[in-house]
Order: sequence, then structure tokens, then C-alpha cells
Amino acid sequence: TDPRLAADLVPVLDTLGLWGASLAVLAQAAEMGDASLTAEYVRRLFEAERFEEVLRRLEGTDAAARTSKLDQQVLRAMAMQNLGQPEAAQAVLAGLKQRKDTPLAPIWGDALMRVYDPKLDPPRRIEAIKEAMTTIIDNAYLHAFLGDAYSAIGD
Repeated sequence: TDPRLAADLVPVLDTLGLWGASLAVLAQAAEMGDASLTAEYVRRLFEAERFEEVLRRLEGTDAAARTSKLDQQVLRAMAMQNLGQPEAAQAVLAGLKQRKDTPLAPIWGDALMRVYDPKLDPPRRIEAIKEAMTTIIDNAYLHAFLGDAYSAIGD
């Protein structure tokens, strides 16, 4: 699959409700090394709760490295957490906190460390998420974490 063709074909398949076919096209494009289509493929794998595949796709990446994509490292840490690998997730988040090439990396690292901290009470978790949301605008994952935190206090 030519990456340009894939980029044009994926929205058409999505519109037709052919999500599986769309994912297959993204997988082929990712194999060819197209960075933007690979990012979309990883995001969709995560949203489909195919966390093992997310980790396979991002295997060998270093969260602290400038060359690693921030959004993919965030998904990598969340996938690890969802798979019951909190120590591995914390290591990825610590790597994000070290990055200086993008101001959002340390914010994501800190926010997710607090979201996943089992010792942190829900009101403080809410505070941490809201703080991150002042910089990371309109992020669906942060909104979901915020809803979960409010739910934990019955609000």
C-alpha cells in the first residue's frame, strides 16, 4: 500500500463503517514506515484495547529520546498500565519527565504518574488532571481520567 493512497483510503473506509479494513490498511502503511499513519495505527490499536499489539509496535522505543513520538509513548505507558505492568509504565513516564525537547512530555509524565498512583486520593488525582488539562487542551484521555476520578468520589 502506497502511504498516500492509504491516507486517502482510510477515511473512506471509516465513512463506510469498514473499520477492520481501515485498520488493515493502516497496518500495511505502518509496515512501510510512514510515521503519521503508524501513529494513527497505534492509536487505533490502543482504542481497540489491543494493548499487547501497541507494545509490540513500540517495542525498543525510548520514552526519554527526542526521536520517540510523545503521543506514542503516552499510549505505551497507558497500555502497560492496562496490562498490569505498572513498573514498566512508571519507567516510561519517568522517561517522559526527563525530556526537554517538548514541554508537554514532562507534563504527561507527571500527570499519568499521579493518575496511576494507587496511594493518591481521588481529590488530589482530580487536581493533578485539571492541572495537566490547562496545558494539554481537549485530550479525550485526560477527560476520561477526570471522569473516573469524579466517579470515585461519587460526583
